[in-house]
Amino acid sequence: AAQEAEAAVIFAGLPDSFESEGYDRTHMRLPDCQNELIRRVLAVQNRVVVLLHCGSPVKLCHLEQ
Repeated sequence: AAQEAEAAVIFAGLPDSFESEGYDRTHMRLPDCQNELIRRVLAVQNRVVVLLHCGSPVKLCHLEQ
């Protein structure tokens, strides 16, 4: 579907288990499954928008087309 669309929109963010009050995360990455989804969509579509829904900063993986 992403390949045939004018553009792809991906909603990504942190699950509740990654974001909570009272403890620190051990890393700042998005879940691996979300980075993989972004990589796969970028492989077939040049026009991609990633909307992040997070309550804290995140580091996106290195994404190459």
